[in-house]
Amino acid sequence: MNRRFRPVDPFVARMEAKRRVEWAARLTTKPETEPPVAPTKPSLLARVVGWWTSLRNLLLNVVGTAIFIGASMLLYDGVMQPTIAISPISVPETLEKSGYTSEIAANELRAALNKVVADAKSAKKSADVAGRSDIPDIVVPRTGLSVETIAAQVRKLFGLTNRWQATGGISIEGDQYKLQLKIANDKTSLVVSAPSGHKEISRIMDTAAREILDAADTYLLAASYYDSDPNKSIELANKIIEREPNSEVGGFWAHTLLCDLVEKKRDFNEALLECEKAIAFERKRQFPFEVPALIAGIFGGWSDSKSALPRNMLGIVLADLEKLDEAIVEFKKAIELAPKVAAYYNNLGNALQQQEKFSDAVVQFKKAIELNPSNDAAYYNLGVSLASQENFGEATIEIKKAIKLLPKDADFHYKLGVVLQIQKKLGEAIGEYKKAIVLNPKYTWLYIILGNALTDADKHEEAIAEFRRAVELEPLNSEFRSKFKDALVKKHNQNKPIGTAQQTKRLKR
Repeated sequence: MNRRFRPVDPFVARMEAKRRVEWAARLTTKPETEPPVAPTKPSLLARVVGWWTSLRNLLLNVVGTAIFIGASMLLYDGVMQPTIAISPISVPETLEKSGYTSEIAANELRAALNKVVADAKSAKKSADVAGRSDIPDIVVPRTGLSVETIAAQVRKLFGLTNRWQATGGISIEGDQYKLQLKIANDKTSLVVSAPSGHKEISRIMDTAAREILDAADTYLLAASYYDSDPNKSIELANKIIEREPNSEVGGFWAHTLLCDLVEKKRDFNEALLECEKAIAFERKRQFPFEVPALIAGIFGGWSDSKSALPRNMLGIVLADLEKLDEAIVEFKKAIELAPKVAAYYNNLGNALQQQEKFSDAVVQFKKAIELNPSNDAAYYNLGVSLASQENFGEATIEIKKAIKLLPKDADFHYKLGVVLQIQKKLGEAIGEYKKAIVLNPKYTWLYIILGNALTDADKHEEAIAEFRRAVELEPLNSEFRSKFKDALVKKHNQNKPIGTAQQTKRLKR
């Protein structure tokens, strides 16, 4: 079928295209006359619900953060903090019936341990002593594991052995008590016992506490003997060095303690070696490889306050050896490492005082007092420096402050007496000398000093009595015998009748 072609009228085609464009534009754009939609205001209930939801989410975030921080702190303590945990100690039935329970026994052992730790007075971080139930523990959410369990695994992973558990019991042997304990950490287990032979449980606990510390922290045990038995302290310090020379305890703390102990025994050269060993170990810990001095100075901040301890002790030893310039350098290094320790300023002041640099010494003593207003030695030393500058009024005030803090120090009373005597306050000076003698009756020179003051006060009978005591204490001291003899002669001359010529001579004086 043949179809005939009909051409499209151009005018009609243009009109149709225009009409389609207009319809397309009408469908895709909003009419300009469409009114804006007004926002709907939420109801009061909806606003309260919104506020509560925001507050609840905030509180949940805060609580969650607090739990995370708390668990992290517990985990850190559980891993790093040395701890001796005391479990309840079993006791015989007879003791339990009398009211001495296993919990009381554990508490007594804890008290004995804490006493030994307190006696140590150590700058080294000491172990916590706690009951097994006192160790805080929480379960970490979504893990089902307690913090203590995780800490135990971390300690095991890094080979840490700073958590000790003590368990055991008391037994009766005849009329005496015996305590046997098992001390264990993550790697070691040993049995210690307080031998029978004590009828008092408290003495057993003291012995057991020292046995536990010998196993768990020998350094603290060594430091606890510092005042009571220095030789035992030295023995234990050497034992630590021999057993673990490359550890911080053996390489640093034990040598620092030995330096202090040997200095007390006046073996200054040996003390010097011990201090230098401690300093060398600490320097090696900070800089395990050779670095230029400039870089070492820049990174000197790596040192912590404990590094100042052997520096201070080295300064004391150098001062003992009368190497005051070197001692001052060490004291200043100690202050640089630990600027908040009053004792270091006091020691620096003492060294400056020995060099007769009294103004500089006063500055250091005042700084020591500022850091520690209870530092009796700093008040005393400040008073001595002020007196050396002939500032006797202020010197008297400062020494009296020292006496108020430490009233039973004979040297404080003696020095106050000297300052008062210089000010011609003989009555007060004599009173201070007498107090010093009561506190230290074996200090022979005090009798001579008191005798001299009594002589100046024309109390010759009392002066003779004091000189006589000095001679009785040191009969071979020629100076004391001479003082005694002079006092007797002076008394004899005063009691001798005076002739007319002598009377005339005395009146003309």
